[in-house]
Amino acid sequence: MKNLLFTIIIAFFLLFNAKSQVVLDFNTHAPISGDKINFIEIPYFEPGTGGKDMVWDFSKITTLAKTVVSEQKRPDKDMVLKFDPKPNIQLTEDEKNLFFNLNNTVYEQVGAKTDKYELVYNQPLRRMKYPFMYQDYFNGDFSGLARYENDYNIDIKGHYTVEADAYGILILPGNIIKNVIRIKQYTHSTQVSMCSITDVDTYKYTWFCYDERYPLISVISTEQRHSYGENKLIQEAFVNDKVFSCNSDNMLTTLDDKNNAQFNYNVYPNPFKNEINISYQLNSHFNVTVGVYDVFGKRIKDIVLNENQEQGIYRYTFNAGEAGLNPGMYFIKFQFDDKVLIEKIMHSR
Repeated sequence: MKNLLFTIIIAFFLLFNAKSQVVLDFNTHAPISGDKINFIEIPYFEPGTGGKDMVWDFSKITTLAKTVVSEQKRPDKDMVLKFDPKPNIQLTEDEKNLFFNLNNTVYEQVGAKTDKYELVYNQPLRRMKYPFMYQDYFNGDFSGLARYENDYNIDIKGHYTVEADAYGILILPGNIIKNVIRIKQYTHSTQVSMCSITDVDTYKYTWFCYDERYPLISVISTEQRHSYGENKLIQEAFVNDKVFSCNSDNMLTTLDDKNNAQFNYNVYPNPFKNEINISYQLNSHFNVTVGVYDVFGKRIKDIVLNENQEQGIYRYTFNAGEAGLNPGMYFIKFQFDDKVLIEKIMHSR
């Protein structure tokens, strides 16, 4: 039965190679002046590890009350003159204005302004370079000066790393999106004033697909450590509201294709306590891979790995105790040639 639980996820093809992976390119993913995107807050979650062929199951995400309107526009001329290099695009969110230098190879932050302070980077903070794909990586240093209205200044220095650390399938309420790339951004800054020193570490994870310019999901964790002893941890997550209404070739529906004309499979019992039985029947020759994954897409165990199997019935048993599994939700991923099917399984005590 079709429902948001996505008990069976099928009817999509997955060829994870350089040609099928999404590439963040200036023409397809750089911000455009005039765009306005709504990001809806969702409960924070741990982003998990990186890697290839991930399966991120966010089918049960719920939205919270907060919505952040992200607006891209051209900066005013008087603001452009404050920065070097000169910004040509401004991002406004929650009364904060961020200024960027954008061209076909780089997207770098040159400053910021709120009603309390103005920040000017003399060494910009690079956010992205184009093109960018899985396993691409860059890092660097940044520095600047924040001036507050009461002539209170803060010197800022730090470094950043940006990495395309994962790609795979993203499961959302009502949608399945293939060929999704995840970007991991880390920044560390030291902020020095006359009264204190503050260290700030920020981890930001964003998921992108080919046909949406802006992130589908963002997860942000910021830790502030003050020299006078007060520490603060801010953790937030947001979903692009387009994921609830988007209808493109990249979106795939859930169909009951468990009994295909060429192959069918069965997984039982489900839920299971210790052992789960995995069986499938092939009606012709296939290259077969079967594996067990956790909710973050990390492979737990290969049941079958790239085996050329003839027509027939195949049976296997997976032991949760031997694999060291804790109770919870996992996936069994079947791949028959280029056909991928994913079954949710529940391990109980």
